[in-house]
Amino acid sequence: MELKGTGVLLYASPMDFISDGEKIQGVSVSIFPKTDLQPTKREKTLGTRPMKGFLSLSVMEKIPAAPAVYDFTFEMYAASDGTPKTRVTELVYKGEYRPYTPPGAAAPPANLPTSHPAEPPADHPADPKKGNR
Repeated sequence: MELKGTGVLLYASPMDFISDGEKIQGVSVSIFPKTDLQPTKREKTLGTRPMKGFLSLSVMEKIPAAPAVYDFTFEMYAASDGTPKTRVTELVYKGEYRPYTPPGAAAPPANLPTSHPAEPPADHPADPKKGNR
């Protein structure tokens, strides 16, 4: 079964490693399945947990920015224990993510960056040349 929706891709990281002698390649992602990240309060919890996924490495070419708004295609499948699960099979970039502004609050300035550059600045603590990523 195929499902479609629009949400916010919060994080994407390419993976390429060996595990138990098997080569693992792909993209680890975190997705918020809505575009209105409003405060949520339930009986015992606050907020909303993002969905996690692992996609084909070729998908990384379709991700120009994160966080950003994307259209997602999900596939429903049965896990090994028979429980229903979903996985992302396709994503299409729709645009920048604009933070939620609570009623009565000032809107964020128009020049507020909405995503981070692909690589951190050279003096950033996660600089790959310094080996501390």
